[in-house]
Amino acid sequence: MSMEIYTLSEKQLDSIADWQKAIDAAGFALTLPIDRPLSALRGLLPIQLLGSQAGFECDHWDARDIQETYAEVGFDRRWQYCLAFRWGADLKDCLAAYMAAAAYSVAASGVVLDCEQGKLLKPQQAVKAARDIEQQLPAMEKALRSAMEKFKRRPRP
Repeated sequence: MSMEIYTLSEKQLDSIADWQKAIDAAGFALTLPIDRPLSALRGLLPIQLLGSQAGFECDHWDARDIQETYAEVGFDRRWQYCLAFRWGADLKDCLAAYMAAAAYSVAASGVVLDCEQGKLLKPQQAVKAARDIEQQLPAMEKALRSAMEKFKRRPRP
C-alpha cells in the first residue's frame, strides 16, 4: 500500500537547490540531490534523512485533477501547480516526504493535501506535522519491530 500527499501552490520553485534552502531553513535533517532540474522530477527521489538513505516518489501532477479528485476537502481557490509525493510502508520515507512537502509549501506559499486525513495543511501546520512524525518515529519503529517479532514467533498452521 502506498501513501500520498500533495503540495499545491501558485508558483513553482526555480530549482532543487532553492527547495533544499527551504528544507535547511526549516531545520530538517533532509538532503535532496541537487544534480537535476526540479522540472525533471519523475519517480523515485533518493535522499539522505538523519544520516541514512531514504526516498520517495516525486512527480509534477495536474493541480486541477487533484482538486477535482479531492473536492470534498473544500479548496478555497484553484491552485496552479501540484507536486506529488508517494511512499510505501517505510516510516523514514514517510518522514522524508512530509519534511520535503512542508518545506516546499513554505517556500512556494502553498498548502499540503494530506490524503489520509482528508485535509489541507497550511505551511506551518505541515511543518508541525513533519516535526510530530519525526518526534514519534522512534516509538513507531519500536512498535513495528515488536509486532514483527511477535509475527515471526507465531505458530504456523
